Amino acid sequence: RNFGNVLHMALEYLYQDAVDQKPNRLVEANDFFKVRNSVDGAIEKAFRKHFGMGEKRKFELKGRNIVMADLIRKFIHKIIDMDEAYAPFTIISLEKEDKYERTFAISQSESTYQVRLGADIDRVDMKDGSVRVNDYKSGKDAREIDQIEKLFDTTPGTTWKKGRNKAGFQTMLYAWLYAAKHGESHAIVPGLMNMQELFQEDFDYRLTMNNSPLSDARPHLSYFESKLEELLKEIYDAEVPFDQTEDDRVCTFCDFKGICGR
Repeated sequence: RNFGNVLHMALEYLYQDAVDQKPNRLVEANDFFKVRNSVDGAIEKAFRKHFGMGEKRKFELKGRNIVMADLIRKFIHKIIDMDEAYAPFTIISLEKEDKYERTFAISQSESTYQVRLGADIDRVDMKDGSVRVNDYKSGKDAREIDQIEKLFDTTPGTTWKKGRNKAGFQTMLYAWLYAAKHGESHAIVPGLMNMQELFQEDFDYRLTMNNSPLSDARPHLSYFESKLEELLKEIYDAEVPFDQTEDDRVCTFCDFKGICGR
């Protein structure tokens, strides 16, 4: 988690600095000399923030943090290479700049619940009428989506290899939240920048559906919303119990295993 947090902060600092002096927030090819020269400063700033180091304290990496910083630097430079090739593009928002939220009214029995869903999207940018909704991942999260319905499959033992993809769900949720805030006048392209695939020669950040890159999520957002509403209604249904998974392997890396009794 330390790695991912520092990486996200460093990338935000880096690109925030690149667009702060530009009212139009346009990132062009000639901006990348400055961006590259700012990488080490952004990484140091992110380390200081994450580990609570004051500005006056001497900055010195030790032990595993040296390795972590080197990996983060390598990852960032690869993203810069890809961005330079993609430029020019306009940054719409960075992770902490804008909050994407939407409220659902869920009715169960005689009660109505106002459920607010929200997310901080790592980066949203636009070029040639297409909006990219990007999520940075430090692991090898899958970009393949079988069907929208499978994203909501809670059958025990259903993993991304069997149709469910949590990173795919997250990025589609980002696309849905973006559309709720800004409308659907432009193509919305959900994507994952995952570290373990980023350096492949044929890497494509876009999610794939039925073995083809998903170049526009808009045709799928209405069905995604209907399935999301079904899921929320189930969660708020007092007649449906909260069951523990039958697949103990899921518990190994679960963030909540300390409070569920497993």
